[in-house]
Amino acid sequence: MRRLCFVLLFLASFQLHAADALSTISVRLKTKAAQTPLFLCPFEGKLAGATDSYAQELASVLAFDLRHSGSIQILDSSRQRLALVQQDRFGKLGASEEWQREGAAYVIQGRIDDGKLAIQLISTVTRKGKGLEGIRLTGVLAEDRRAIHLVADAFHREIFGVDGIASSKLLYCLVTPNPKPSDDKDMWLSEVWESDYDGHNAHQLTYHGKFCVTPCYLPPKAGHASNSFLYVSYQAGQPKIYLGTLKGGKPQRLTTLAGNQLMPCMTSQRDHIAFICDAAGNPDLFLLPFNPDSGPTGKPMQIYSSGYATQASPSFSPDGNQVAFVSNKDGTPRIYVMDVPRTRIEQQHPNPILITARNRENTSPAWSPDGAKIAYSSRCDGVRQICIYDVAKGEEWQLTHGPGHKENPSWAPDSKHIVFNSVDGHASELFMVNLSQGDVVQVSRGPGEKKFPSWDPAWR
Repeated sequence: MRRLCFVLLFLASFQLHAADALSTISVRLKTKAAQTPLFLCPFEGKLAGATDSYAQELASVLAFDLRHSGSIQILDSSRQRLALVQQDRFGKLGASEEWQREGAAYVIQGRIDDGKLAIQLISTVTRKGKGLEGIRLTGVLAEDRRAIHLVADAFHREIFGVDGIASSKLLYCLVTPNPKPSDDKDMWLSEVWESDYDGHNAHQLTYHGKFCVTPCYLPPKAGHASNSFLYVSYQAGQPKIYLGTLKGGKPQRLTTLAGNQLMPCMTSQRDHIAFICDAAGNPDLFLLPFNPDSGPTGKPMQIYSSGYATQASPSFSPDGNQVAFVSNKDGTPRIYVMDVPRTRIEQQHPNPILITARNRENTSPAWSPDGAKIAYSSRCDGVRQICIYDVAKGEEWQLTHGPGHKENPSWAPDSKHIVFNSVDGHASELFMVNLSQGDVVQVSRGPGEKKFPSWDPAWR
């Protein structure tokens, strides 16, 4: 029981908090990436039945998406630039040289007509670009935001050749007081929610009426969107792993294995799930062959155990051949990486390698989709901060600074953004940081504590 409680400390983090955490998060980068300067013109036209400001509300959503891509600088609306806007016709730049002198590499023009949005991305050098027309608007900002996110990703792809992250989603747990607690151990409820990457359009996915933790998306098939997720629920008393769907339906137990099961994660190849289980008496690392379409394809296999040590928080490398995890086998929780054994013979000779030597307490490793970095939470001068391990260089560095415990990092599919939760007393909010510029922005809102974020791995 003592060792299980040690695992649960990785999940809870209710008791150690610092003041003013939500307003003083800072990020220090060695270098910042160059940005492409872009001017976003005020949108023309008006949507019937909407407020006069609705067009500019849509433009503000697009500005947020582009600004927080980490690759684009949105130029301010100077008098000179606004004067150039008046000279241009929709879809054409009348004075591209003047736009270049004003520092703009691209100009975006938007026009609403007959309930539809037409929008143009134009290069000030070539006077060419990408146009999107016939984008039907509903007048409901929550719905039209999704259309704008798609526009942002299309323009990001046009400029840089890769998709942006604006259409991606987040899973997280929302912790709220239990209105009808049965005892002191039942004071809180936690359910799994999903939102857009910027925290909007949040909606509840689970309805256990108990405590749920550590949700994670199942990687989708190539070219498809994620449609299911793993999570842990205390509905049965003990923590058990469930498989849920984003389209509703009854969640399914992952395995009938005895004991407590915690912290699931799946390979990008969609063939194995790693998790923590104490069925053998100790919280150890297990591997389950799994097919998302048909379920388990073999029996769970214990792949790492070390005496009376506790294991926690597995995270696969993108190729599925290695796993990062937490163990206190050397005294305090540290992060190790080892090859994933596929057979019983390989399982008998594990060789975990320590990767976090700077600080004594390290938890929640998350491997970036490009395989280059591992993000994790580490206690630095008494406060949990987000740190990064460079896989190629073998170097550790601290990303976040300031009071308040920052925990549970998760990578965006572009490997350039991280979401994490930061705790201040009984407030816990989700924050997004881009590793190109170091900008930090709070993306969650509303009542309740938001914890255990998981970024959708699919590029939609």
